[in-house]
Amino acid sequence: MPNACGCGRGFAGVASHRATSTAKVVESSLTLIEYIAAIRTTLADGGWPPSSAESIAQGLVTFASEWAEGSVLQRDVWVFEARRGRLTDGGTLLSWVAHM
Repeated sequence: MPNACGCGRGFAGVASHRATSTAKVVESSLTLIEYIAAIRTTLADGGWPPSSAESIAQGLVTFASEWAEGSVLQRDVWVFEARRGRLTDGGTLLSWVAHM
C-alpha cells in the first residue's frame, strides 16, 4: 500500500524548494563544488544544518549514477523506480516532469 503522506512520495527542488512527484536524472554542467554549495544553501534555507551538504551531495550523485540518464524517477518512501509509459510532446517527458 502506498504511503499516505505526500512527503514519502515527493522530491524537493534544490533552488525552488517546491515539491514534485518525479525527478529526472540529467547530466549537469555543475561541478561537484557548485552542487555542494547549492545543497548547502537549500539546507540553510530550510533550517537544516548546512554542514551535512557535502555528504548529501555525494550521496545524491552516487544514487543518480545508478540510473540511466533521462530516467524519470518516482518514489514511495525508500522505494524508487523509473516511471514507464508512453512519451508525449514529440518524444520528451514534459508532461511527466514538473519544472524544478
